[in-house]
Amino acid sequence: MVGAGAPDGGPGSAEASGGALQDAAAQPDADAQAAPDGSACGPVSSTWSRCAMEPLSTAGYQQPDGRYELSIGDPDVQFDPDAGEWLAWWSTGLAAQYSDTPQLGIKYAHSADGATWTIQPALTIEASTSATDWDGSKVETPSVLIVPSNPPSMRYLLYYSGAPIATQTVNGSAVTWYQIGLATSADGTTFTRLPASQSPYGEAGLVLKGVDALPGMTGVADGTVADPEIASDGTTLHLFFSSMPVDSTYTPLAFGISQATSTDGIHWTPASGNPIAALSGSKGPSVVRDADGSWEMFYQNDSATDLAQVPSTFNPQIGIWRATSPDLSAWTVPSTTRDLEWDGSINTEKYGWIAVGDMALVNGEYRYYYPAFSYPASGTLTPPSSDWVVPLQGGQYATSLIVLDMAHRL
Repeated sequence: MVGAGAPDGGPGSAEASGGALQDAAAQPDADAQAAPDGSACGPVSSTWSRCAMEPLSTAGYQQPDGRYELSIGDPDVQFDPDAGEWLAWWSTGLAAQYSDTPQLGIKYAHSADGATWTIQPALTIEASTSATDWDGSKVETPSVLIVPSNPPSMRYLLYYSGAPIATQTVNGSAVTWYQIGLATSADGTTFTRLPASQSPYGEAGLVLKGVDALPGMTGVADGTVADPEIASDGTTLHLFFSSMPVDSTYTPLAFGISQATSTDGIHWTPASGNPIAALSGSKGPSVVRDADGSWEMFYQNDSATDLAQVPSTFNPQIGIWRATSPDLSAWTVPSTTRDLEWDGSINTEKYGWIAVGDMALVNGEYRYYYPAFSYPASGTLTPPSSDWVVPLQGGQYATSLIVLDMAHRL
């Protein structure tokens, strides 16, 4: 459901923390805030165009401990009006060499224009590697809500997908069993998991399990949820996420985008109609608020035939669909075509997009940030060694470096 994301929550009772988090419901979605006029990426019109500065970032950074950042994935990008700058978080995998199994964590970066990024070398939070932790193997797919009125240590709320080292077998295949967690931070640069004493499940960070995500469906014995997207309507917090419930034999019962609501950010009430009917078979929601108070969701829904057009076989994505809602509850898909699609003629995305990206809407300008497999046509796109490859259709491989790109339109 998702591709290949340490906070400083203060001590106190669940009630006290819940009260602090409740203030988040009164905050508008940061993606809809006003930013300085102009675009660093070139002219913007009513049709999509790629940023003239691509790539905006590349994988391949070698940390002081010798591990490389193998990837860029699942970006969350927004403009912070209080700081007057763009902020971004994305998943990365850490390993000594490209062929190793990576440990996943979440990066932080900031920018004056949303195009040239200053990237923090250290991760903000990382999987623990403990076999007993629900998120010991993976911490990824960040979605951040900034709450200026919260206590300092809880100003930034990070929702993430986490998974244990052990997998589940579904239809004969090993499946990473994601659930959704929460971590908090004073400044967005380092996060701490919600204390176990405040978790509804008594496990540090854990706030929503897949088994609880589809209360209106019969026969659910377990489930996996991932790709969280957090939004606030000013009164209530809304969490959207990819979901797959299974029965007692671990046969999937459904797949799609589901939703839940909360007033404290910790205890969630999933919708009885999950997954959302209009978004059946979809994943990777990204939600923005329009100037008139309505909402838009951008997401992936690609068939096997669609994905066969993309050279890469690693979590490929051919494009994004757009749905609309007046209230974050009822969703409609107004078009029979995708809003934006992959373009294989561009070197920075030649081998395909990697699911999934993130949409920001600022000053009437839509910006879609997405990871992609690039073609090493220049020094900027050259990976550390030739074993950095992308798996291709037909079982072939090609040298490639994962990059962060962006397209924009009015």
